[in-house]
Order: sequence, then C-alpha cells, then structure tokens
Amino acid sequence: TAHNVANANTPGYSRQQVILETSSPFPVPSLNKPGGAGQLGTGVNVAEIRRVRDAFLDHQLRAENGSLGRFEEQWKTLSQVETIFMEPTETGLSTILDQFWSAWEDLSNNAENSPIRTTLKELSKTLADTFNHLNSQLNTIINDINEITSIRLQEINTYAEQIANLNSQIAAIQIAGDQPNDLKDRRDALMDELSKLVDFSYKEDLSGVVTIELNGVPLVGKNEDGSFCHKLGFLNDNPLTIYCLNDSDMSATEISVSNGQLRGLSDARDLVESYLGNLNSYARTMADEINQLHQEGYDLNGNPGEDFFIVEPDNAAATIKLNSAIDNDVSLIAASSSSDSTKVGNGDNALKIYQLSRQVFDSGDLNGTSLNNYYKDFVARLGVAANTAKRNEANQQVLVEQLADRKESISGVSNDEEMANLIQYQRAYEAAAKIISVLDEMLYTIIHDLKR
Repeated sequence: TAHNVANANTPGYSRQQVILETSSPFPVPSLNKPGGAGQLGTGVNVAEIRRVRDAFLDHQLRAENGSLGRFEEQWKTLSQVETIFMEPTETGLSTILDQFWSAWEDLSNNAENSPIRTTLKELSKTLADTFNHLNSQLNTIINDINEITSIRLQEINTYAEQIANLNSQIAAIQIAGDQPNDLKDRRDALMDELSKLVDFSYKEDLSGVVTIELNGVPLVGKNEDGSFCHKLGFLNDNPLTIYCLNDSDMSATEISVSNGQLRGLSDARDLVESYLGNLNSYARTMADEINQLHQEGYDLNGNPGEDFFIVEPDNAAATIKLNSAIDNDVSLIAASSSSDSTKVGNGDNALKIYQLSRQVFDSGDLNGTSLNNYYKDFVARLGVAANTAKRNEANQQVLVEQLADRKESISGVSNDEEMANLIQYQRAYEAAAKIISVLDEMLYTIIHDLKR
C-alpha cells in the first residue's frame, strides 16, 4: 500500500496487489500422523506481489498509439505546406497569378504603353521568384522530414537497447523466483513510447523476456541463426528505405513500416514530393506555352519574340526566371501578332497569352484542365488533405485518451481504494494482535495459575 501511494503519480506505474494464500495445514497427512479432529490451519502466506495489468488493453493502446503518431506527423507536415502556400490570401501564389494574367490583358488593350509593360515585367519577376521560393520551402520540408526520420531511428535504437537491458535484469530476477514488477513497468513504458514511433509485434516468454519484431525481423531478440538485430538505419544515406542493420555480420534487411511516426513521416514526404511535382508541372507548362506564343509574336521593334521565361524543364519551379533581355528592355515583350511597324501595338499576341490561363490542354502535365483550374484543383487537394489529417489526428487523440483512461482505471492507483485497503489491513492486524494477546493470557494461566 505504501509503495502504491508513493507512486500514485509516477508515469507508467502499475498498482500492485498482494496475493494471499493459506499456509500448509498441520499435520501433514501420513499413516503416523497424531490423532485429532483433522488438519489445523496454520495461517496465511504471501504467494506473490502481482502488478495489475490488462495485456489486451496494452496491445490495443499501442496499436492506436502508432496510428496517432502517424496522423500527427501528417498533420504537422501538411499544416506547414498550407502555411507556405498561404491560400487564400493576398500574398498567395493565386493572387500573384491573377495579377500576372491581368497584366497581359492590360497589355493587349494598350500594347505600346511602357508603364504597363514595366508592370508586366515586375509581376513576371515576382511570379518567378514566388515559384523559386515555394520550391525552396518544399524542399526544405522534405530535408527536414529526412532529418527527423533519422532522429526517430536513433530514438528507436535507444529504446530497443534499454528494453534489451531490462530483459536481462527481468530474466535474472524471475529465475530466482521473484517478481520484478517495477522493472516490467519501466519496460512497458518504453514499449509504449516505441509504439508511437513504429509498429511492431511482441511476445513474452516464460522467463519474462520480451521479443520485439518489425515485420518479422527481430529488433529485440534473436534471429534463427542466433544473431541479433541491433539497430535501424539507412544505407548510403538514402532516407527513402529503412534497414535493420546487423553489426555482427554487416547484413542489412529492408524494413516495411506500416504505422507510427515513421510511416507518418514517409507518407508526409510522399505528399510534399507530389505537391512539388505539381508545382513543377505548372511552372513548366506555363513557361513553355507562354514562350511558344511569345516567339510567334513581335516586339515594338517588329522583331520576333524571344523566350519570355528561362526555365530548366526537369526543375522548372526552382529555375524559372524572366529572360534577362526583357528584364533590361521591356520593348522586347512581343505583344503584337504582326511585324508591320504600323501594327506593332495591336496587342493580339498579348491577348493570346492572356487566354492561356483559361485554355484547356488536351495533353501533357495539365491534360484535361487549364492553368487556372490546375492550380485551384491543387490548392483544393492540399486543403482537403490537411483537413483530413487534422480530423484524423483529433479523432485518434480522443480514442487514445479513452483507452488510456481505461488503462488508468485498471492499472492506476486510487488513493481512496488504498486507504480502504489500509484500514482493512489495520483491522486484520489488530485482530491478529488480539489473538496473540488471548493466547498469551491462556498460556500464562496454564503455566503459572494451574501449578498452584
């Protein structure tokens, strides 16, 4: 009772019960036993000190804890992506795109106007810079995910090493016939923490040793050939695949992770990479289509247009920029559809470029949609994914808290219950003391009073 009360607020502590059993009666049955009414009870023994734990509830909680870790990582990452795109706000990419296309429309109405050309030039540079910045930010998130994944692997290895050490201590104590309850609590607490990082299966043998496996590969325990899997890690610094590394023979077994923070980080990385691919597709298609039309038009000098944007197709969002020649001379913007010096200000080509934003493409990255709708669809997908991740995380948090409350109701310490037990033990002790007192008086009478 004192131990329970002292650890009432200790995380991971399981309340302990004293299991009582009757001691062996007297006499022992035999042919030469003394005569009498039969066996007499000799009192009570402490059979064991048992910790109160529900193994099935532990299994449930660890499984749901892994799902919580997965949803938490997804939500944290997607909330960062939402913050980067800042939609819908005045500083988001959609606002800059609207201003960019409107500048082409304005130019189509007044193609010779230098201030309008300058405005288009500056908006084009701003748009390119925005693509560059978004690309950089998304890549930063991907690099952060890879770094966090590496940190999580180190945490898993640390937990595994601590659990293995506790296994050795628990086995030694159980072989001696004792119950290492507090050590098992520490091991269970480590397994609870581990369950949030990665999904695993486990079993405990008769000696009290727990074997932990990741998709059939031992993390804590022995392989069939007697070797040990010591740690998780990457090969060749490639964060996309996790391996179980065996130091003894330098072997590596690929691990498939289906839950926990490791899976959440992997899913989040896949999502961010897909968004980065969407951004590249938009920037590449936009630049290619504008460049094609711009080359078909003519500038204020009656010369054919050059590429409006300079871009590397394989990495469009990171490399897109305004042609430096146009940046230095806005008269090179090919807004006209005619090389006739009297018609260089007709603005027909600028109108075609403006209409690109609404043109539905029949092939390529934007097959079946327009530039405007492609980005709107992208933002909508991001918003839905983020809201789904947030909702999943919130719902899973409620479920985990409910299971934790159930676990606490079974394994947690109730001071009221302990005080009731304390009174029960106190009254039992008082009764036992009274029996001893009565026996003492009876013996005194037999020894001293009867001899008179």
